[in-house]
Parts: sequence; C-alpha cells; structure tokens
Amino acid sequence: MFRALALWMFLMLAAVPAWAQSAPSGLLTDLELPGPLTREQADYLGVPKDAASFRLSEIKGEYLLLEVFSMYCPHCQREAARVNELYQAVAASPYAGRILFLGLGAGNSVFEVEVFRKQYKVPFPLFADPDFLIHKAVGQVGTPCFLFLKLPGGGQGLPILDSLIGGFGDTQAFLQRLVRAGRIEK
Repeated sequence: MFRALALWMFLMLAAVPAWAQSAPSGLLTDLELPGPLTREQADYLGVPKDAASFRLSEIKGEYLLLEVFSMYCPHCQREAARVNELYQAVAASPYAGRILFLGLGAGNSVFEVEVFRKQYKVPFPLFADPDFLIHKAVGQVGTPCFLFLKLPGGGQGLPILDSLIGGFGDTQAFLQRLVRAGRIEK
C-alpha cells in the first residue's frame, strides 16, 4: 500500500509540467562557464578562445537568451527545432549580433551535451553542468527554461528582462516578446 502511494505521488509530481513553475525574475548572478571554447564559439560570444573560463558579463552582445535544457527532457527535445528556428530568425533580423544564444545542459555531461548538439543540430554554444552547480544558481528551474538577459550587466548581476519555463510556441511571436521585453530598437 505504501509503495503504491509513494509511486502515485512520484508520478503526480513528475507529471507537473515545467510551465506550471514560476519563472525567475530580477537579477541573475554573473555565472562563470567553463572553457576552453572552439574558435567558432569564442568568436560568436566574443570571449577569448583559450580562457579556462569566462563570465556571462564578458559576452560581447547586448542581450543573451540563455536556454536551460536537459538531454533527457522530452519537452527540450521537442522544442529544439523551434529554438533553432528562433536562432535563424534572429540571425536574419536587425537583431543579429545583438541577441546571442547560449544553452546550459542541466545535469548533463560534456558528452551528453555534445550528443544533444549533434542530434538536434544546435547552432549556438552549449555548456555542460553535470553537477547542477550553475542550474542551482539560476534557481533550479524546470526545463526548458529561457532567460532573456541584458548584457553586460552590472556589479549585482545580469537583469532578467523576461523568462519562460516550457515551450514558446510561435517563433515570431516569441521573438517580438523578447524585443518588447528588451525595448530593442531596430
């Protein structure tokens, strides 16, 4: 009886969709991400290729869309094509070079992140967070989670202009939501 009740409770908690959780707001700690990076990743983010690590505030852009994902998250897998579509839409828009993308594999090893990158053809830099250290710093959010940040931030952290837990649906509508949140001029 107890095992059946425990199993039922576990399944109910696991069934709570990510979008039912609260999305972060306020300031995000200036996270440190591991290097070294490929030349392409370093050029895209505007950080030194050979650095042992770098901080989000060092990224050369005006805005950053940080996606927290997991290789094992079925919602992240379904959303991957839409995120790639958003990346391409930004790259073809007046916001190219101003809005940058970065992914964080919560609980994923470097190997798992690389599998996700290859399987879903992710064109922007992805980073592993196998010990959930960075995931904890962003509030242990559900996946996928999108944090739209103002760069370079200040001494207190990076302003979270918008956030969303779960899929974003229409690519163009989400891009316009980000533009409004950042009050980005063309």
